[in-house]
Amino acid sequence: MMPGNVARARRIAIALIAATTFLGGCATTQSKVDPFEPWNRAMFEVNDVVDGKIAKPIAEAAGFKFWKPLIWDKCTIGMGYHYRARYEFVLFFEKGKRKLNDLGIADVLTAPRVRGGYPAEKPVALSETLILQSSSAGDIVADPFMGSGSVGVAALKLSRRFLGNDVSDSALAHSRARFTQMGGQEGSLIPAVSADSPGQRRLALVLP
Repeated sequence: MMPGNVARARRIAIALIAATTFLGGCATTQSKVDPFEPWNRAMFEVNDVVDGKIAKPIAEAAGFKFWKPLIWDKCTIGMGYHYRARYEFVLFFEKGKRKLNDLGIADVLTAPRVRGGYPAEKPVALSETLILQSSSAGDIVADPFMGSGSVGVAALKLSRRFLGNDVSDSALAHSRARFTQMGGQEGSLIPAVSADSPGQRRLALVLP
């Protein structure tokens, strides 16, 4: 595996581990093995072709079932040389089985790219579609690398609870400002579990 791919694999592995252990650590339940065991969980990861090849086996090893890749159509072309980039994959995984809320939604999701926003920011509209499809009001939506907080914004707009995490102070400040503007209320900050789990240094619970 090339050095760049190794770095991608490590990043993806941390994201998957954070998504499962960080959710479990924040849940209120009697189960000591898997706090979210009674629940059906969906996981989506936005990536390019190379990341997707790395992410799939890691997610499956963590117990997720891969269903299919979705396409995010960004509406306008971006950087590139041979055929300018206009789309990214959204890998759809599940633990358990849950019927999608709207079986009429196609596997190509159209949402204009965010220009001039937070680095690599994803549009709220894209997250809204995924959240509406795989959750109900009051469910928990988690983003282990929340960055701009756009997933949290979508979750709060749709009356879901949100768990967000990021090791960047600027990301935390940016996200908090967005959530506060929407009337979100931040829960207790969860400290680091250990020095070996950088993905869990800062966790915040935001309630609608």
